[in-house]
Amino acid sequence: MKVEISDFHSPDIDWEDATPAEWKARRSVLVQVFAGPRGGKGAESFTLMACTPEYIAEMVREHGVVDGRHHLVMASLDRRLIERYLRRRIESLEAYDWSELTLKIGRFGLWEGEDYSD
Repeated sequence: MKVEISDFHSPDIDWEDATPAEWKARRSVLVQVFAGPRGGKGAESFTLMACTPEYIAEMVREHGVVDGRHHLVMASLDRRLIERYLRRRIESLEAYDWSELTLKIGRFGLWEGEDYSD
């Protein structure tokens, strides 16, 4: 089984319409990646923080320690670069079933069902 990304979203910036200058002016953007089984219906959300080294340095100064999990660090924020990188990395993943794939995708972003229990 393989993965297909169907969409990207951010509550922090207008994903489609923000200008390159608006992207570059930011130090961090929360990114939601919607992915599901290739050729299937539906998608699940995986969330990560795209940020600059300056953002990481600021968080270290403020908190002393920053956990790097679910962070994508880049010189400056660029929507096309984020999409291209995540599509290349995530859509190359393969597994026996969707459950196994969510664990692999979860290395990049927090899966919406990661800590869910019945």
